[in-house]
Amino acid sequence: MIKLKIHTVFLSLLITFTFSACEKIISVDLDHTEQKVVVDAVVSNIPGKSIVVLSKSIDLFSEQEYPNINDATVLIRSSAGEEIVFEEVQDGVYQNRDFVGEIGTEYRLSVEWNEYSIEAKSIMPAPVPIDSVEVVVSQRGFMGNEETSYALKVHFTDAVDQENFYRFDVFRNDSLYDGFVVSNDLFYNGRSTYQFLMNYDMRPLDVIRVQLSAIDKANYNYFLVLSQSGSAFNIAPGNPVSNLTGNAIGYFGAYGQSESTIALPQEE
Repeated sequence: MIKLKIHTVFLSLLITFTFSACEKIISVDLDHTEQKVVVDAVVSNIPGKSIVVLSKSIDLFSEQEYPNINDATVLIRSSAGEEIVFEEVQDGVYQNRDFVGEIGTEYRLSVEWNEYSIEAKSIMPAPVPIDSVEVVVSQRGFMGNEETSYALKVHFTDAVDQENFYRFDVFRNDSLYDGFVVSNDLFYNGRSTYQFLMNYDMRPLDVIRVQLSAIDKANYNYFLVLSQSGSAFNIAPGNPVSNLTGNAIGYFGAYGQSESTIALPQEE
């Protein structure tokens, strides 16, 4: 998992209106906040995939590295009465490698660090199996760049009679791409469908692993806003609504996950 990069934004928008000889300047402060704890936390039904990453937010224009948070107390509590301790296994990274999430269980995250007390909750949806992953090759490039490009069609069957939300992540040779796709089943409820994934740097013979996570609505909304924050239609990036309580930004999710691996073909 790549640490979630969230900036605390300190921007002033200067809007100039000119009417004949009259000029008016309006200054608008956007998302001006103090430093916060950044939480990137997932519990999974797959062994070894549950992880909590803690760091501090930085200014948008800062060149410093994201400061990790050490010596925090991190607990996961379940609706079944379990209390699981996540230990710091490396700088700012907390795990319990024996933990395996149960489908339908509500999990609560608790983080205590200095004066900060952070909590969140999420119910783990049932994972949706990946039926197949199809490699699509374009000799002219999908973006018209005249270079051989690869894309993926991830086939799966949506669970019927319920609202479902998904996140797709792609790994190349076990390295996670910096990017994701989220989707909901508004237009394919209960049907077999596919998600088209493109704009990834892939090469012949690469081993590609696709991770399909069933997520809750709060996580879907969070990642949807986050994915749009770099849009040309946005004046400035904002902090999406988080399911965390306390002076924190980021997310906590209980994910039902499935994975599929495929090797890219050799060029002919």
